[in-house]
Amino acid sequence: LDDWTPVPQCRAVLKRVAVIAVLAAVYFLWNPGAEVTVDLPSRTITAGDDVYTFAIDDYTANRLLEGLDDIAATLLHADEIAAYEAARPSFKPKTLPAKVAG
Repeated sequence: LDDWTPVPQCRAVLKRVAVIAVLAAVYFLWNPGAEVTVDLPSRTITAGDDVYTFAIDDYTANRLLEGLDDIAATLLHADEIAAYEAARPSFKPKTLPAKVAG
């Protein structure tokens, strides 16, 4: 996981998700047909009668629950960013509009 994504925060999230997925997969392999549930809000993995807890910070858990990557998290503040850009003096650099492929 360390080599294929350039953003350190993404690597950290992916490592946490990978560990959770591996724990669930290992239980499932040992118990074919078993139901394995990962409950992110309660930070538990339920496998059969067994319940395991795991640690994950609130920020990362929320991003996973909401499906937010770094860009999506930034775009949640699009109105504030636009207001900031609009208030900047005209002599300062501005971002260019995105180019659409086509």
